[in-house]
Amino acid sequence: MAPKRSSSPLDSDGSSTPRSNVFTPVKKPKPAASESKPKREIRKWTASEDLVLAELIDSTLKNHIWETVKADGRLAYRGCDGVKKHVAGLVKKLGK
Repeated sequence: MAPKRSSSPLDSDGSSTPRSNVFTPVKKPKPAASESKPKREIRKWTASEDLVLAELIDSTLKNHIWETVKADGRLAYRGCDGVKKHVAGLVKKLGK
């Protein structure tokens, strides 16, 4: 049988310094107001950017939705064509 460990939290070298397995995070000091980063400019989305994003979303949903549904498993019984058609209908409905 293995010997029992002592109940005192001593280091392996036998010193009496207690060990702590708890990680205590150190808070980082906040920079002074003059040292802070400049605020980023908020730009509005342009109509062309909206179109590009809509095309990317549409393409991703039409071409990759089945892999995601199949991997998830909760709707896999619906079938590839059914899922794609339902997504196309939802996208069309959202576009109105």
